Amino acid sequence: MPIKENNNNFDTYQNSEDIDISLLSIQAAIELDKIILEKSNSIDSVLKLANYLKNSFQLMSDVPQQFYDIKSVAVVSNAYDTSQWGEKIKTVPELIKKASEIAGFLESTNSSDKDHDELIKMRDFCLALSNCTLSNQPRLNDLRPQPDYYR
Repeated sequence: MPIKENNNNFDTYQNSEDIDISLLSIQAAIELDKIILEKSNSIDSVLKLANYLKNSFQLMSDVPQQFYDIKSVAVVSNAYDTSQWGEKIKTVPELIKKASEIAGFLESTNSSDKDHDELIKMRDFCLALSNCTLSNQPRLNDLRPQPDYYR
């Protein structure tokens, strides 16, 4: 089944505050799962996630280390390790290289000769990315002001 791709002009995402990464990655996982099950061929969220990974980590390679988006580094590194994509990441330059590699895999989803195991691996990464992003967000109770009698 040929894979459809909308010709939308995908926005360039600068950092993790610009988009809801957990929602985008879970939508990408759902799209990949539907492709695996041969029920759909839409890859809009997959391409948006690939674009986010490519652009945000490409920007990191051009700036000094003190300007890295630490939240994105922690979340993507943790998702990579959790999904068992490969060996554990030990350095930020290694993470930048791996994020670019994953973005390339996600972008190539629209090729019809994609291996079933690669699709499952990408789906598992997207699920891990969603879980890691959600686990790094502040809890609702942490956002509420505490009453005076707790202080």
